[in-house]
Amino acid sequence: MANEFIVRDGIKSLGGVTFPYTGVTNTYNVASEDYLVNATSGTFTITLPTSVGISGKQYIIKNSGNGVITINTTSSQTIDGDLSISLTQNNTVEVISDGSNWKIVAGIGDIVVEESTKSGYITNTFFTGTPNIYGYLIVGFP
Repeated sequence: MANEFIVRDGIKSLGGVTFPYTGVTNTYNVASEDYLVNATSGTFTITLPTSVGISGKQYIIKNSGNGVITINTTSSQTIDGDLSISLTQNNTVEVISDGSNWKIVAGIGDIVVEESTKSGYITNTFFTGTPNIYGYLIVGFP
């Protein structure tokens, strides 16, 4: 536990909290120090690192550009059972490692999985929007 930070009654910040931001414009391999990776233009691929050995590690991928961003995994790992997902313009997904694969824990907008598009916000087991396929727990955030 030498490098762990344990909080028992919540974190209080008097000056805000800063998280790492990385803007990218072409193919990118997510690094361990990344948190928010923002694709700012074009159509390209962002590859997540291996999820093995980093259980609990989270990344947010945002597509603020005008193309389609494909998010790939490594070593045949999956994102909610799929080898890749895609984000259309102005959409976001947050993933977390379970120690062997990636799980979608939050998202907003269109996330294309197995060539099926989900639009809107999914919270718990309810959906507002027009999904083609339902089956993922995605919690929208602003």
